[in-house]
Amino acid sequence: MIRRLFSVMMATLLTPDSFQRNWYGALTSQTGHAAAVGIPMALILLGCGIPAALAPPAAGVLYFVAWERGLQRGADLGDSIADAAHVAAGALIITAALSWGFWPTVAAFVLWAAMLGAVVVARIGEETTR
Repeated sequence: MIRRLFSVMMATLLTPDSFQRNWYGALTSQTGHAAAVGIPMALILLGCGIPAALAPPAAGVLYFVAWERGLQRGADLGDSIADAAHVAAGALIITAALSWGFWPTVAAFVLWAAMLGAVVVARIGEETTR
């Protein structure tokens, strides 16, 4: 039973999904990329001594290469780039909070909010053109 559960979980994780016509799914997916991948990845990179200015782009690039292109190998390059951008945004938020202070952190949140808004607007546009 545990083996079956693990198999289903891995199949789900390795199946790319850009959540076409599903703004809520896309929003929660990108939020998860930022919070569950970008923040811990930045903390690890910062802990390894990577300079603060390099941690967010390094997190995005490492995620893109290792997960999106290495493990998932999805056909939708645009979705892979968007996922990596949200990983970098999560990394930027925690890096700004730890390294640069209040206003840079606010700016990072504003940038990420605009990115999330674009995700929702794009999916709502898809819903209305069905």
